[in-house]
Amino acid sequence: GITVTNAWDLWAGGGITCYDSEPAIENCVLLNNYSGNAGGGILCSGGGYSPAIYQCFFAGNEVAPGQRGGGMAATDGSGALEGL
Repeated sequence: GITVTNAWDLWAGGGITCYDSEPAIENCVLLNNYSGNAGGGILCSGGGYSPAIYQCFFAGNEVAPGQRGGGMAATDGSGALEGL
């Protein structure tokens, strides 16, 4: 697993950004990350791919006012979430 703390991005995916990919993210911790647009903790976007996120802990992740996905945002595909 991985721990991502106090990371930020002004556009999207403060902690982790997955674009046009199908990652398997397991046993991760995402704490106090920030995005100016979407996905304070994780953003998965583009191409209709399907990320798999298992056994991850999210806390204190935020986005700018009026935006979406403080903990996680996913667009353009489907995915598997388990044990969050």
